[in-house]
Amino acid sequence: MLEVNIHGYSLHKGMGHDKFFSSGAVSVSGHNWEIRFYPDGYSVDDEATIQRYISVYLVLLSKGAQVRASCDISLIDHNTGKPSTTAMFMDCDELEASAYLLEDSLTIQCSVIVINDPVVLRYESLSDMQVPPSDLPKQLGRLLVKRVLV
Repeated sequence: MLEVNIHGYSLHKGMGHDKFFSSGAVSVSGHNWEIRFYPDGYSVDDEATIQRYISVYLVLLSKGAQVRASCDISLIDHNTGKPSTTAMFMDCDELEASAYLLEDSLTIQCSVIVINDPVVLRYESLSDMQVPPSDLPKQLGRLLVKRVLV
């Protein structure tokens, strides 16, 4: 489980879209990963309104690695200690009014599952497999004899 704690969130708003906080490198299944939190992550400008969204990414740091992985990124509710379950996208105003941001601090957790290729330990072609001859008629004959004698 990767975790990053952001203290002084309000001081970092307005840093710019290319600025982020990092959890620092953590090894999962032999690969280095980090969480990156962009307080000014993504902006959508239209004529009526400007919406700002926070952005959180899981980043593979291992150079040249080709890895398949699944991740679950959550904000931690400071009142319950439980991870978020509903928000995929959260605008900054929603975050700032939520229990995820308490005393100007925010906690982000990420669980990572690396999906390894299946390993075949032994492979035999069915045509190469030796199958003993069937003795089913002999076994059925014995059952009939036993049943008649009983």
